[in-house]
Amino acid sequence: KMANDQFSTPFMHKIFCKHFLRHPSKRLSIHRESPSDLSDKVLDESKDHYEKKTAKCIALANQKGGVGKTTTCINLAAALVLEGYHILLVDLDPQGNATMGSGIQKNNLDSSINDVLMNRVDVHSVILKTQGHYDLIPANRELTESEISLLAHPQKEFRLQCALSSLNASYDYILM
Repeated sequence: KMANDQFSTPFMHKIFCKHFLRHPSKRLSIHRESPSDLSDKVLDESKDHYEKKTAKCIALANQKGGVGKTTTCINLAAALVLEGYHILLVDLDPQGNATMGSGIQKNNLDSSINDVLMNRVDVHSVILKTQGHYDLIPANRELTESEISLLAHPQKEFRLQCALSSLNASYDYILM
């Protein structure tokens, strides 16, 4: 919704989204470039992503609650699916709102991201298909177990990276 309010045409919105998702570290000034210049830039730079198949990871993080992290992730996943990308959404919140927002009941899960982080199951066995046609690794309140258990664990920072590394070639984007 915010992006549509900022841009006067769907064309500009689409070009902005494509450029930002392919080049998040680069700044883009919509006001200084004409739509045709921007379109040419996006088309020229987009070739790099398809030469080697590795997922781009996008993590939306903010310590403050209620700023739209979950909503943005769910809507971004749905929008990218509409553009033809293969998307994995990883819910890393014990409240499980991204799981619920994707149409999955968080209280009826056989396994979740917690089980992956605790090395109880393989990450492939946890992935669920959603109604929005993107894949989801769900979460629920059991995630607090891994938050507490992994505090003293060496290399705890790399558990998620190791778990998701086997999925890199299967997705265009992994959203967290």
